[in-house]
Amino acid sequence: MFAARCLLAGVLFWVSAIRSKGHSFGQPAVTAVSAQCASIDFTVTGLKRLDHMYVFAKRPKEILFLQWGTPLSVRKLSKGKTESPTYRVLMRELPPGKDFQVLVSDTAAGVGVDSPPSKVAITRSEAIKPAPAVDLQVHRTDPRINPKLHDGSVCVDLHWSHPHPELNGHPEDAYFRVRFRYEGELLQEFCEDTVGSKHRNCGQQIQASIKGPPSSYVTICKLRPSRKVTFLIEAFNCDHQSTSASVEMLSPTSAPTVVTRLVTSPPDQTSIAGFRPVAVIDWIPQHNELIEGHAIYLGLRQVSAMKLMCFVPNDQVGHLEVPVIHKNHTFAEDALLLRYYLEKISVHQEQEIFVSTRLKGHLESPVYSFSLGDWLVVEDALKCLTSFESKRPAYVSRPIQLSLTQEEALSIYD
Repeated sequence: MFAARCLLAGVLFWVSAIRSKGHSFGQPAVTAVSAQCASIDFTVTGLKRLDHMYVFAKRPKEILFLQWGTPLSVRKLSKGKTESPTYRVLMRELPPGKDFQVLVSDTAAGVGVDSPPSKVAITRSEAIKPAPAVDLQVHRTDPRINPKLHDGSVCVDLHWSHPHPELNGHPEDAYFRVRFRYEGELLQEFCEDTVGSKHRNCGQQIQASIKGPPSSYVTICKLRPSRKVTFLIEAFNCDHQSTSASVEMLSPTSAPTVVTRLVTSPPDQTSIAGFRPVAVIDWIPQHNELIEGHAIYLGLRQVSAMKLMCFVPNDQVGHLEVPVIHKNHTFAEDALLLRYYLEKISVHQEQEIFVSTRLKGHLESPVYSFSLGDWLVVEDALKCLTSFESKRPAYVSRPIQLSLTQEEALSIYD
């Protein structure tokens, strides 16, 4: 029987309930159904905030409504301020191919305010599987959140696309579960969405293309370096149906072994004429056919700002000298910057340099970082490859730009 499938969490009560709290609910409408789920929309008057609601259900021929499980999370559909906003709840675990009616209430005991019964709706007789995730790709993780860790682990960004990336409280909403497996080992779960939730635990949406479906990604860390790993993305719905897709890759290498030093004065018994301070960066070469080179980034300490300064291909020596200049009142702390700025003194944000290994497939290792302290990079004096696609060196402060004419291309050197 239909009533036997209800998850009882309260007591039986009649449709007519006490209405004395100064607010009311409009007649709920079953706007969409699947084999086991239904979207219930309703209006509310007299309430400023609503987070959870109780749903009661019955068969049309029955008299009593029974509470359907625990309180359900509510999502607001109306935009802006309105006297009677519309809300939605996602009702789950319904029997397939059965007719039913619902009403909503703000309490479980039947002594609060309840809505009128909805019209009769019928669930589908068969469940439908969700569309699988497509266009699976593995990219590098943002260097700003991919530092070198003591255990040598690495991070990657897993991207995918899906025709239903948003959660609307609809029976056709797709939820994701991300798992991974090293070669010869068992699956490990990384994250999983909660059915009926308003927010995802698994995947952040980005609009990667105007024409194609929106893309989602998740940053997966604590991976072992240089290991063959398979990522699986399972799309599932509230009817307990699922589809899966996978992609295989070789995880990035560990952060490079880097030696750095600041040369701020000439050697002993050497003239200071013509001497320029430099930050010397040396890294140990790694013999790996997947390594394309090393990326050197310039960032601001304690500020989420970073740019690619130089790219050194793997066929070149692992050495770079970065011209620097000493500047007083160079700080990373906001309090010191504001203090001297308010005293009409020129201040500078402390800089730091990051070094990562660039691999084929747009992957990168975690970054090795070091601070320059009171020294700032002289970008006008540093010449190198300023992008991963560059073929000729350019000054960091004036990188080569694509132009339509030769005159425009040569004008930057005037």
